[in-house]
Amino acid sequence: MKKICFFTPGLGGGGAERQVAILCNMLVEKGYETTVVSYLDEPDQYELSEKVNRVRINVKGKRIRKYFSFFSFFFRLNVDCLICFQPAEAFMAMPSFLLRPKVKVIVGERNLAYGNLLWFENINYYLFYRRANSIISNNYSQKNHLYKTYPWLRKKLNVITNYTDVEKFVFSHSLQNDIKRIAVFARYTPQKNYERFAEAIKLLKANTKLKFIIDWYGKNDTFTIDNKATFESRIKQFNLSDCIITHDVVNNVQELLPLYDAICLPSLYEGFSNSISEAISCGKVMLVSDVSDNSLMVHNDENGFLFDPLDVRSIADAFLKFFACDNKRVKEMEIKSREIAESLFDKERFVNGYIAEIEK
Repeated sequence: MKKICFFTPGLGGGGAERQVAILCNMLVEKGYETTVVSYLDEPDQYELSEKVNRVRINVKGKRIRKYFSFFSFFFRLNVDCLICFQPAEAFMAMPSFLLRPKVKVIVGERNLAYGNLLWFENINYYLFYRRANSIISNNYSQKNHLYKTYPWLRKKLNVITNYTDVEKFVFSHSLQNDIKRIAVFARYTPQKNYERFAEAIKLLKANTKLKFIIDWYGKNDTFTIDNKATFESRIKQFNLSDCIITHDVVNNVQELLPLYDAICLPSLYEGFSNSISEAISCGKVMLVSDVSDNSLMVHNDENGFLFDPLDVRSIADAFLKFFACDNKRVKEMEIKSREIAESLFDKERFVNGYIAEIEK
């Protein structure tokens, strides 16, 4: 059976990383020999089968030295197929396979910020992805953008949406809390729109007497600034400490979801959101930005409310619309969320989609 290698920054949190773990375990069940390679010094949040090989590359020093470490590792790696779910990892690994045409290379494109490409992404599109055998997007908006922008890649493009286990994320009606409780499961990054979100909640608080609490759970992605600290400073500045509470990332999302009346995701852009897919599987009312493929999972005024993430009034209005729903309406929306999830998520379709790319 073929040897499959996944290259990911780590398994310490994040939607792409979660899908890596899910797909690895599925491929092992199908008889493939799978390995997960990462380089971040962090504990794993997602559980892998005992049959999955787990490898961590120890990279130190400046950028050139790190890049050479990746090149050396992958050049010596005995593998039939390399899968990189994210562009940065494709950029680091693919040079080792430019002269190894027998190794199949599958790269992922998950949540492109249109018009805001990083320098290495341009190198991917114009050079490295010419070597890739398949380019898999987890959403149709992404594929359509790539199809129009990079015509030389069209024959390689395909869509395989994320998988969510509807037996693990089970349906339950909300508890109808006296104080409305809403959760956000998202990294602390500008992509997730936390500063504008704080402004919207300030506006919301001024326009309702209803008491509510928003719990934000996420990994703190720190680059040039401490994103979580920036968000918390806005919360303090707008006197929102009584209604927005920040938390670290959690790996027991399925246990927390039943505690909430609704789930929110205010992102500026998305791929195919795990936060949304898991929440609708549990039958949650959704308050999410109308970007990418979010509307495939959240039907406006049916199982939640969509809003413009650039407009703080639109965000606040989505909350007000939810607050105006009576218990009967909320239960109807919860049932609709579960119905949408059951229609979208199929385990065999997900894993067989990747197997078809591996075996081409």
